[in-house]
Amino acid sequence: MRALVERGLRRVLAETKPGAPFKLRRTSFKGKGLQADVRGASWVRLRDLALARSLS
Repeated sequence: MRALVERGLRRVLAETKPGAPFKLRRTSFKGKGLQADVRGASWVRLRDLALARSLS
């Protein structure tokens, strides 16, 4: 059974045309960095703040 599945997968992959290469879009934004109250915060603190805002 395994050999049959592997053969089928190889055939499908061989027949599939390669698509356009992946290109990550730019997601930067203008600003002055972090707010003063979190400027020296740890990644854990920043993550907790982000999660708290997304849950409310």
